[in-house]
Amino acid sequence: MDYKRIELKNGAGLNIISTGKFKTGFLSLNFIRPLSRGENAKNALLVQVLRRGCEGLETQQKINAELSKNYGMRLEPIVRKRGECQVFGFYCTMINNSFAFEGENIFKNAVTIMEKLMFEPLIADGAFLEEYVESEKRNLKNYIAAQINDKISYSIKRASEEMCACEPYALSAYGEAEDVDGITPRELYEHYRLIIKEAKTEAFYVGSEDEDTLKAAFVHLRALSKRPADTLPKPVVTGDVKEVRRVTEELKVAQGKLAIGCRTGITEGDALYPALVLANALFGGTPVSKLFMNVREKLSLCYYVKSITDKLKGVMIIAAGIENENLDVTLKEIEAQLSALKRGEITEDELTAARAALRTSINSTLDSGAQTEDYYLTKTINGDTSSPLDLLLRLDAVTTDEIIAAANTIKYDTIYFLKGTEGGADDEQ
Repeated sequence: MDYKRIELKNGAGLNIISTGKFKTGFLSLNFIRPLSRGENAKNALLVQVLRRGCEGLETQQKINAELSKNYGMRLEPIVRKRGECQVFGFYCTMINNSFAFEGENIFKNAVTIMEKLMFEPLIADGAFLEEYVESEKRNLKNYIAAQINDKISYSIKRASEEMCACEPYALSAYGEAEDVDGITPRELYEHYRLIIKEAKTEAFYVGSEDEDTLKAAFVHLRALSKRPADTLPKPVVTGDVKEVRRVTEELKVAQGKLAIGCRTGITEGDALYPALVLANALFGGTPVSKLFMNVREKLSLCYYVKSITDKLKGVMIIAAGIENENLDVTLKEIEAQLSALKRGEITEDELTAARAALRTSINSTLDSGAQTEDYYLTKTINGDTSSPLDLLLRLDAVTTDEIIAAANTIKYDTIYFLKGTEGGADDEQ
């Protein structure tokens, strides 16, 4: 698997991840902006409205018919949060050209449809169609409201919001419902024009088509105006914690959700990053971790327990599903396992199992076009040029002293507890 980024004359990027392991191709076209309150809602709404129709493909029915004609390709809007950036645009999956019965250029057709939706929207009197905007505003608000239904993700989100309350990282990729309410069709179109003119723009392709075919397919992307330099500010990254905050909220659920926000100050590209990846795997990032084997399996204190890191922000979240009455003892045992890791209490079996789990995880990422695209998208944002193989080699070279050093950067910042109340529904999410 080879990676190459071609910078087009206008500063937009065409990122090519060449691989022959898939019979399909994965394509995405993304705008990348710093997360900011208000704009995040506009960006999330924008791609949904763009997907509703464009010149020549004015309705969902026409769009779907065109996709079906091209061997059932799939094209959908996508909104993501990566560190303190919001990434929004479209993704498409299509069969490789070599499988087209009549020799059609399926990749070019995919690009044509995607670019028409992105760059040839339906406009009336200097505004998006009101019917489409109002409909998608309702859909977006419903989606925002429904996020509370996944209690695991919700508790992690709330811990992040509390920990980073004064930082862009606290913001949602989808915005807030009250911000969606005030967006008008004209305002959204004016914002769209700004995005087309200024936003960092990156296309990604994972598959086996050759470079010349890929470059030739993009017409609108090559015709964009020159992108401003340095459009993405550096994220707020710190390992300092003045005091540990505790936040408790109540909800009618049977199972409490604990989420501990930690700061490490280590991001991808830092010398200790591979050691932090391994430290997290040993601590709570794998099914053979200290948290899973001791807090969940041995002591039966949790329904689930894990730790996850953000390579762009330098933070960690420790998440667990527990009974309300087990909060204090669970906190004590999680702290005990973290202290053991910081002291270097790591057996050879634990280290071998953690390295094997990471190797499997990284390799499995490359078995999916979508996950491969996401992996390289993150690297485009932070400027890191290492490959998955580079990371695997660095993980194999990490020493116990480096793991200890990385573990000792993990500092509690915010302890968030979603407390279940009496009469709560049976809930495993």
